[in-house]
Amino acid sequence: MTGAMTTLEVLRDTVGKHRRAWLALTLGFTVLYHTGLLASASFSTGHLPNYIRFYDWPANVWRIIRSTPALADMPAIINDEWLIETGALNYDYGHGIAEWSLAIIPSHVLVALLLGALLATIVLLLRRSRVICPLAERGASATATGVGALFVGTANITMTWVACCATPSWVVGLSLLGIETSSAYALLPYGDALTGGGFAALAATVWWLAWRCVARPPREPALLPKRFLVQDR
Repeated sequence: MTGAMTTLEVLRDTVGKHRRAWLALTLGFTVLYHTGLLASASFSTGHLPNYIRFYDWPANVWRIIRSTPALADMPAIINDEWLIETGALNYDYGHGIAEWSLAIIPSHVLVALLLGALLATIVLLLRRSRVICPLAERGASATATGVGALFVGTANITMTWVACCATPSWVVGLSLLGIETSSAYALLPYGDALTGGGFAALAATVWWLAWRCVARPPREPALLPKRFLVQDR
């Protein structure tokens, strides 16, 4: 039995036929995101990273699990545990003080990977839809993708800066980009909303492209067993 593919089948077909490209784009976007954060901090402060520290994340998480009496408190505490820290140390003050630093936190890396996976899917869908999808719809999809990625990427920055009292927060990234510190911190309560809204925009774009802008090839016909063919004769 044949028929047009469903939206979900279009998505599986698009990713399944380009697994290596999808995986490369997903990892590439994730690496590019963190590399961009390093570059922006170095450019804004004028100081290149000169140190790196590694933390025993599994042991720290296990310690939190053993020592935290309330199960409801564990996710928030574990969510802030660092895996890697890099940045610029200023040795004019004793043993040195970090002028800025970037923390690699596993929970935020997972967010970046999910962001990269959605972006990779959108790239493959846009490539597949370039023949039949109107230019206006492709442009709107690209715009929604950019806005969604900007929201998610901005709200998940994990940087510290001595000018912001070394508080690790996504608004530090805004301050490093030139936004006034008081204005940046006014946006702090809206971080989760930005992340949720960004992912919603990206997911909606993926679904729209797969539903509206990709040609739906017919399903492969089901093959009947040989004995049925013999009986029909």
